[in-house]
Amino acid sequence: MRKKLTLSEEQFRFIDQLTNEVFESDMLPEGTVLTGVGIQSRRSIDPSGESTWYHLDLWNRQLHDGRTVRLWGAFPDLSEKEDALSFHTMVQSSGLAEMFLTATPETARFETMEYVAD
Repeated sequence: MRKKLTLSEEQFRFIDQLTNEVFESDMLPEGTVLTGVGIQSRRSIDPSGESTWYHLDLWNRQLHDGRTVRLWGAFPDLSEKEDALSFHTMVQSSGLAEMFLTATPETARFETMEYVAD
């Protein structure tokens, strides 16, 4: 049985800043919708098995044959100073947007992208 994870206040704030960065910029094409957000610990690509991962589910009728894409990212050290967290937010948001626009699950590195089953 899976252990249910809940977002800490810091994780929630990071996800909020990340999604704002992605959607308030011009990184994603018009019509892109955030359809889901979640967290998971011990992803198979995490050798230490100790980090917590988040995912954003994005959909755009014009991309990925209209399928919903799940993009995974690891939370940074949320105890860092605000300017360092802002930098992580900027880097991760641009990386997620670039992956959504240019990659497929077959070409994405490190199993950080997958299609969500309907």
